[in-house]
Amino acid sequence: MAELQLRSDEGTGERVARILQDSVGVEAERIRPDARLVEDLGIDSLDRIELVFELESAFGIEIPDQAVAQVQTVEDIVSRIDAVLAAG
Repeated sequence: MAELQLRSDEGTGERVARILQDSVGVEAERIRPDARLVEDLGIDSLDRIELVFELESAFGIEIPDQAVAQVQTVEDIVSRIDAVLAAG
């Protein structure tokens, strides 16, 4: 698997969108803040595991299992990541 190269000038939302495209194969035009992971983007349980792995690697964070279970939309992902990064 190719490692994602993320630009430092990208915001969290842009980085998450790029990871959704590159690692899970979601088309760019389908990625919106209110897009639901399962219903709108077609992300299944295996895709979710891959997505979490890529997000943790890209942002240098750990996403707790309970948080993974709670996220439903792209905006939920962005908010969780921003909260973890802010907490330092």
